[in-house]
Amino acid sequence: MYCVLANPGLLCKIFQVLDNCCNLNNALVCRAWSKIALDILWRKVDDLYQLFTLLAPLEMTGCGDYVFSRPLEYNDWLRFQRCSRRVRELSYEDAESVPTFNPSVFDDISRSRITLSILPNLHSLRWSAAIPPCVLFMHSNVKHFTIRLPRAEPICLRPFFNDIAARMPALTSLDIRTYMPMKSFETEAVQLLSCLPRLKMLTMPRFLFTTRIAECVSRLPEICSIDFTYYEEQGIGDPEDVADFKPQLSKGAFASLSDLSLVATYKDVEYLLAGPFYPSNLTLLYVLSPDIENPTTLQQLIATVYESCTMLSTLTLISAPRAPDDSDPTTTDVSQRIKMEVLKPLFDCANLTSLSILHRHPLDLRQEDLDVLASRWSFLTYLTLNNELLDLHSSDLTLEALIPFARHCPNLIELGMFINVSPHLIPPFSPTFNLPSFKSLQNLCMGVSIITESVPVAMFLSQILPFGCEIDSGISDWGQSHEIQDEVQNVFNHRSKLWNEVDKLVSFLTKARMEEWERIKATK
Repeated sequence: MYCVLANPGLLCKIFQVLDNCCNLNNALVCRAWSKIALDILWRKVDDLYQLFTLLAPLEMTGCGDYVFSRPLEYNDWLRFQRCSRRVRELSYEDAESVPTFNPSVFDDISRSRITLSILPNLHSLRWSAAIPPCVLFMHSNVKHFTIRLPRAEPICLRPFFNDIAARMPALTSLDIRTYMPMKSFETEAVQLLSCLPRLKMLTMPRFLFTTRIAECVSRLPEICSIDFTYYEEQGIGDPEDVADFKPQLSKGAFASLSDLSLVATYKDVEYLLAGPFYPSNLTLLYVLSPDIENPTTLQQLIATVYESCTMLSTLTLISAPRAPDDSDPTTTDVSQRIKMEVLKPLFDCANLTSLSILHRHPLDLRQEDLDVLASRWSFLTYLTLNNELLDLHSSDLTLEALIPFARHCPNLIELGMFINVSPHLIPPFSPTFNLPSFKSLQNLCMGVSIITESVPVAMFLSQILPFGCEIDSGISDWGQSHEIQDEVQNVFNHRSKLWNEVDKLVSFLTKARMEEWERIKATK
């Protein structure tokens, strides 16, 4: 035991799984333990109050913010350096539960510091507060930067962006969070991005990846990931800024780009991928179209993806949903359905392992078509085909649609489809017919699939789903502005409730089947 506790590597792994209280005690054991425990305690700092009290005590003013109780001295900084050099990640957010600081606190630190970098080994900075004090923590060793820009308009971001470029030129990851439209600071953003030659990852809200931004980023030699998220904290821009997305790329554009997530129409993405200097090394493509795309534009984009993105392993194509309307011909017009021919080019994408297609238009596939799909996509691990189709009435696919994928796709981890599981459509149980079962499935995503009773569905699914497989339902938040009518939402809520019941029943029935099978084997 002594040899183990004297090994710094093992101690570090043990201390990493302990809480701060335990590591505070560990820091008091001996000098060797103290160094390791303090490194872990101060590696990630999300409490500036705790950090600043290393310099001098803080006291609250009548306005409810904090100030230093006395002037900072040279010895305060010598003591502060014992912990400041251990900080690798710093995050600060001005929330109600977080202490707020009077501007004089940052002024005192800036004026009295004895070195330019007060956190010299900091490599990740996350700032969600007033932006001027953020400059205090910037230096050339910072590699990852997350910033929340203020909502107020108009605001001049040029001085702040100049500080980012000058003080953190080696940034490899930039995450911008804002509700400001890109047109209000596009020139400043282009100037900033052009000064970050080592940037590898760029994350921005939806509708901020405009034509000018794309053209600028395409010239960065090391950029490998362009992304957006749906989280509220990420923010959102103005859809008008990406209404016409047609970047003019030059030779060598997106030389290292592998992951691309963007909001653009299918025609604009097709224009991007069909150009002479398209990003040819893509392994992930995520497209959210603000329009309700038709099967023709979907087919054209899939054909272009097949021709241009030979290394693609993950493909997600989402067309903006909207509330169903009985007068909408897309739900009834067979010519507007997604047919087998639309998906065929993807059969020959040798590296494809994840495919998601979420559209307003229903699939026009027969059972024999599904057998072909499953056999040609036997290598897939994730597959989603319109499981959130906003349709109240019908689906040509039933529970039998799952059987080909259980038979041909042994590596499938997640499957999503829109089907009709009304009782009269459920295949009758036959003890003489052994249904194929999924080998690796962990999630069955039913979205808003049609369901009226839970027990018959659970009885069938318990025969083909592995134990532990979860059944999800409901509508994902794609951040679209299209609202669903209350009566329609009530129908979907009722379906989700029934699918939740199915999930619980399947877990119970599957376990019962396993125990019965073990009992039968034991008696033989």
